[in-house]
Amino acid sequence: MSTVRAVAWTFALVLLYQGGALLFLRVWERPLTGLMVTGPLLVLLPLLLGIRGARLPVGETLRWRPVPAGSFLAAVVGVVAALPPVLAAASRLLPTPDHVEEFFTRLLTARSPEELAVVLVAAAVVPAVTEEVLFRGFLQGALERRLGRWPAVLTAAAGFGLIHGAERAPVAFVMGILLGWTTGRTGSVLPAIAAHATVNAIAVTLVNSPGFAAGRGWPETLPWPALLIWSLVSGAALVSLRSPRGSDRSPSPEAEPPRPPR
Repeated sequence: MSTVRAVAWTFALVLLYQGGALLFLRVWERPLTGLMVTGPLLVLLPLLLGIRGARLPVGETLRWRPVPAGSFLAAVVGVVAALPPVLAAASRLLPTPDHVEEFFTRLLTARSPEELAVVLVAAAVVPAVTEEVLFRGFLQGALERRLGRWPAVLTAAAGFGLIHGAERAPVAFVMGILLGWTTGRTGSVLPAIAAHATVNAIAVTLVNSPGFAAGRGWPETLPWPALLIWSLVSGAALVSLRSPRGSDRSPSPEAEPPRPPR
């Protein structure tokens, strides 16, 4: 499949993903419960059916490969440690409008332990699996075979940023680059899923913490030495990532992405 067709296939799945999410947010009585099924039903299921229909190996096509436990730890530490400096820079250069913060605060606020569990699954785990499989597993993997590592990472990160809306796109783009680096270095999408889910879970936990309102704006107040330390920790962890064989792994040439169903 050509690069253009791989991008077009991803674009079609993104439209389904975004359309389903908007529908659930507007008409569903419990939008998070609806959002829990949007990714698996409208992205992962069509993607898997397309891969199987094209008789391609699912694990290779989506880069669903096992990696050592150390890769998971390094990926999570590297991406999470990058959050404070990234958020601090974004809050100074492109502050998030109040109405956007209030919307996500309402969406992620839980009123009971049971509801918190639903929020964590719907807003942390499911989006991490869906978005990483689509952008880092499928799209980045397809583009790496044609364009090389960095063009693929940047293209996938750009798409990842755009689906998060104009206000959150810059932060999502930077995080997408880090997640793309993680996938490229390990040859697997699994560490990126773990890191992405951890970042989302931290956001849910902060929103539901007692001092959340008083602690808003904390990235802006961090002193530059602290931001420098966080950046160094992130860089060291991400540079330490290796594939299971000790070298970077690219997707195998045979594992081409599926063709869109007609």
